[in-house]
Amino acid sequence: MIYTVINFLETIKNPKRGGNYYERQRQLTKQINEKNISNYLEGFAEEFKRLNIQYAEAEFSGGHDEGGYDSFVWLDKNKNEVKLTDCVNKSYYTRTLVKRQYDDADKGVKKIDVFYYDECKYETLENISLDDIFWKLGALDQFGSFAGEFNVNGTVLLNVITGEYKLEGNETIEEWQPLKSSGRISVTLSE
Repeated sequence: MIYTVINFLETIKNPKRGGNYYERQRQLTKQINEKNISNYLEGFAEEFKRLNIQYAEAEFSGGHDEGGYDSFVWLDKNKNEVKLTDCVNKSYYTRTLVKRQYDDADKGVKKIDVFYYDECKYETLENISLDDIFWKLGALDQFGSFAGEFNVNGTVLLNVITGEYKLEGNETIEEWQPLKSSGRISVTLSE
């Protein structure tokens, strides 16, 4: 029999009562994302060594309400592309947050109860969603939903051995300049 155990993590209260409601939700999500990436890298450590993989690289681009990761490659220590062959299944754990939001009728305070469950995954590197892993890194969080008067492009390089990542790229920003103009039309008054 397969079953999932859901565990209570904490209750987050509305900021009207002195808490930092939204910030705490972001912190918890960031902690879980980092833990999931760490679990993934640890689970595939032997496979990375066997295949001589040192890095995962993602190209990104975006701006004006669109953007994200465009492509992914595996690289060796010299940053040459590594093709995946004869990959072996590996196991790793992922943690998922579950939230229950409600209003406390007595106090009129909005709360969220935060729960979590762990799941064991068993996959090969070929079946891993690098898009999901790179989004959980948070490297592109500074661009939000890519809404704005800018364009960006570049790469994020994740060292799969140390967990360090670097973003390098270019950004253009449109600047708005104030405009003023006036004129005069010659008006001839007829009598």
